[in-house]
Amino acid sequence: MTLLCPSCMGGELFHDLGLRFCSPTINLMMLQTDFVKFVTHFDEYMAKEFEFFKHPEYDFPCAKLGDITVHFTHYKSKEEALEKWYARSARINRDNMFIVFTAHPFPDIPYALYIPEFKEAGIVQYIQNINYPSEKRNYE
Repeated sequence: MTLLCPSCMGGELFHDLGLRFCSPTINLMMLQTDFVKFVTHFDEYMAKEFEFFKHPEYDFPCAKLGDITVHFTHYKSKEEALEKWYARSARINRDNMFIVFTAHPFPDIPYALYIPEFKEAGIVQYIQNINYPSEKRNYE
């Protein structure tokens, strides 16, 4: 399956389930607003080229993909980031693709999983944190 996520949670979920990384959004971060643009215009963004830039606050590679910003938080170089992006993009399963989590209901998008606990915050937060009494991640 392919899971599209705006945070590191996707990689953790694939790893916890023992699945091969079949999503270009593994090990990176996008702002929620950029992520929504990305998934709602997926094919258009997937056809764009990255324009890397030096972010003043981060040591990891950052790039513009059209009008959105992608933070490759777990990569040391733009070459590594591109290699992983394109390899995982080639494994996308369009017949079994999901947007993992949202803090708002989207009845017209059946593959978006609404988590009401985050409605007040407006974004899904800390979903991959471990809940120590149960030893499970919040998404479990």
